[in-house]
Amino acid sequence: MGLSKSTKHIILGSLSILGGCLHKIALSSVTTLLNFYPYLLSYLHKYHPNYIIEQGYFLIPVYTITTFLFAPIGGFLDSKLGMFKAIIIGVLLLLSAAFVMFISTNYYLDFISIILYGIGIGVSSMLSPKNACKYFFEKKGMVNAIIASLGSIGGGLYNLAGEMLINPKSIGTTGGFYPFEVAEKIKYFLLFQMCTVAIIVFVALVLIVPHDDSKNIMKDKIDSIEPILDSPVLNEECLQEEVNIPNQNNQEYSIVHIKKAVTSWRA
Repeated sequence: MGLSKSTKHIILGSLSILGGCLHKIALSSVTTLLNFYPYLLSYLHKYHPNYIIEQGYFLIPVYTITTFLFAPIGGFLDSKLGMFKAIIIGVLLLLSAAFVMFISTNYYLDFISIILYGIGIGVSSMLSPKNACKYFFEKKGMVNAIIASLGSIGGGLYNLAGEMLINPKSIGTTGGFYPFEVAEKIKYFLLFQMCTVAIIVFVALVLIVPHDDSKNIMKDKIDSIEPILDSPVLNEECLQEEVNIPNQNNQEYSIVHIKKAVTSWRA
């Protein structure tokens, strides 16, 4: 005996929540990288001695502003290309940013990388939670909280991994900069980030099942015109397309549109 429709719905929704959590964990690596900008600037200081540590203060605001500016683009790509392609585009931008920063010895290239990070996060960050919320629409607040809470665990994990990779002995700074032999290990973290993000997002995409809400939308339309179908004013005159019938919400539907909606739904 197969699973009921409601059971399948819960299973697919639960998998999508888990996939959303993993997606958020992968994205949290970017926030962690920004926490390590003193190591990055210390590394660049080797090649450009005139750099000052205060230059790093611009990185976080630029990342934040870029993320907010490009968040609507994620919704646009979702509607045009689908959720999976939109998430993949965002993740490819993140990986590109990490790669540019990995090979760079220039502050301005790293600045461009931060912008790419912001665009990638903005494009993809809200797509997996949005999809999961569609499965549990009446509890979407709780679903968002679960994904945000479990996803934030990634920040702690990446922070621990980063400190172990870069500065396990907690060596301090001199003149605001870390020794080069410590700072150069930021490259190890970038390599670690690229590998783990690719793997975690791949697993997340396997788990996430896009919610098909087209049936729900059509059902809402049919429910809204049911009073019209039972209305005593529905007579032969309504068979003409130009005649409209007001429903209980004072919206108007032509009989032709009603027939098309009912036919589409029953199909």
